[in-house]
Amino acid sequence: MKLAVRETAGRKSDCKAFSELSRRFRPACVTFISNKYVKVFSSEEMEDIVQESMIKAYTGLASYDSRFAFMTWLMRICRNTATDHIRKNKLLATEDYIEPDSEKAATVASPEETMIAAQEEDSFNRMIGMLSDSYREVLKLQFGGMDCRQIAEKLSISVANVKTRLYRARQELARMKGQSDGK
Repeated sequence: MKLAVRETAGRKSDCKAFSELSRRFRPACVTFISNKYVKVFSSEEMEDIVQESMIKAYTGLASYDSRFAFMTWLMRICRNTATDHIRKNKLLATEDYIEPDSEKAATVASPEETMIAAQEEDSFNRMIGMLSDSYREVLKLQFGGMDCRQIAEKLSISVANVKTRLYRARQELARMKGQSDGK
């Protein structure tokens, strides 16, 4: 798993973006995989599937269509990764296996967890909206999968300027989050 993170984290800013994605959404992925594939995967396999799903999500951010819920897109990646793992390892369905589309399938999260996740996503999107245009623009491009060099070329600014804007945007988000948490 560490190798997979290293392969996608070529630059420090990429590593931070991947870390933030993992921090916010990894628990939902773990819950989803553990609920959907009861007793099919060992804990090591489950961790590998979750890690692979997070990497696929991170590297595929440019293909995410923001008209739809991010969590739905992410859970689809988790499901497809688990299905691929089953096919690849020729794991046969057993009575302990619950088909992902089955009526018996467990829910991804409790209503309370779903509501909290939605509130956190709304809060994050509001904070992004409160950033200056220059900070918001570089963040959105980075979330879209561009590296600093690509962002610099697109915006006709220097790579150093991109890095500075990303750093300041993250600092501003952290400040806003601290205020919203009552700190």
